[in-house]
Amino acid sequence: MTHEWDWEPGEKIVADLGQWSAQFEWTEEPQVSPDGEKIAAVVNTGNYEFDVCVNNDLWGTTYERIWYLRYAPDGRLTALISDMGEYTICVDGTPWEERFSFIWDTKFSEESGSIAAAVQNDMRYGVVLNGRPWEQMFDNANQFILSADGQKTAAVVQTISLGQAEIFKFQEGCFTVAVDGKPWERNFVNAWTPTFDAKGKHVAAQVRTTLYDYTIAVDGQPWSKTFSCVWEPRFNPVNRSVVAPVRIDGKWGLALDEQILWQPKFVQLWHQQFSPDGEHIAAIVAPKFGQWTVALDGIPWKSRFNDLVTDMVYSPNGKRIAALGKNAQKWFVVVDDHVWNKAYDMVWKPVFSPDSEHVAVKVELGKRYTIAIDGIEYNEDFDAVWEPVFSPDSKRVMIRAVKGEKYYRTIVPVEDIKK
Repeated sequence: MTHEWDWEPGEKIVADLGQWSAQFEWTEEPQVSPDGEKIAAVVNTGNYEFDVCVNNDLWGTTYERIWYLRYAPDGRLTALISDMGEYTICVDGTPWEERFSFIWDTKFSEESGSIAAAVQNDMRYGVVLNGRPWEQMFDNANQFILSADGQKTAAVVQTISLGQAEIFKFQEGCFTVAVDGKPWERNFVNAWTPTFDAKGKHVAAQVRTTLYDYTIAVDGQPWSKTFSCVWEPRFNPVNRSVVAPVRIDGKWGLALDEQILWQPKFVQLWHQQFSPDGEHIAAIVAPKFGQWTVALDGIPWKSRFNDLVTDMVYSPNGKRIAALGKNAQKWFVVVDDHVWNKAYDMVWKPVFSPDSEHVAVKVELGKRYTIAIDGIEYNEDFDAVWEPVFSPDSKRVMIRAVKGEKYYRTIVPVEDIKK
């Protein structure tokens, strides 16, 4: 899709946001389209009525409330709306026909363009996918997910009602995972963080089989081994194998299909990711208390951070890793175990170029924002900026930013920034 965007170098003023201030009672936080050609915000048009302004045009229909404005990966603009006490999703100004008692947490599929959200009707909970809700709803449904192909949804659900103080019924197990509204046959004391495999055919989740025993269940079948604690499972992108952090005798390791893959030697281990080819695994770990880093195939990096490490990402070719580290209230970018020289007040998730050669980030320094590529900052700062986007050939980067109440879309050659 990015091949179809305008990648000609240059700067363009897309919208004058100063006009919004004069036109509306107030304007909420703006959102920018993936191609950078549009900026949108929920606006109050007066008399407690809300609309959406896109560039300088309104959707043209007002609602009692509009919130959670988000662009889908394909560029459609979505919002959650409330009208006459009913709730639904509005897409490019057109609401879904199906209405609910409440709706939240919109999710998107980049592969198919599917849109899903969590919903509640008459105190029963479930998921709606492309306007169609689950046929079976539940007393409780949470932590819902959408498969990568956008064809399936899943969530943790409560299948047995609980009255006050019914602790024994709780201990027998009242929770499981439902896929497209159909619950697994087995219940658990608790279940968390369901995740689909790459093809959307299988689901794994953390489960608690007793008050004290934790393991991973795949398609409703728990591993035969239990642990004192587990974290979120992940499927190998090329097969059905599942890895999950597990705690044994107070230390954390990594299990592959219930067999120990990384020995339990870490104070903490989580957020594991497979490389795109499924051959390698990286995770955020704490080799010692208060020392955070990345481990690749069980071997920790030498770079250490006292506060945390987060937003770890693999490059498209699977040969590089970038993450963010925090020390003493300052943020750093670390790529392939090398820390960039500059410290920032805030840094956002790293973005690799399609050829995996470059890393770009949105950064904050002194209440101003800009982007940095491979440790070098762009020569202009802004009042606001969104995450950078590389061109398909990796030679240019899109900067979407606000300065002086104007929203700019700028295409800059990567080499010009790195000079």
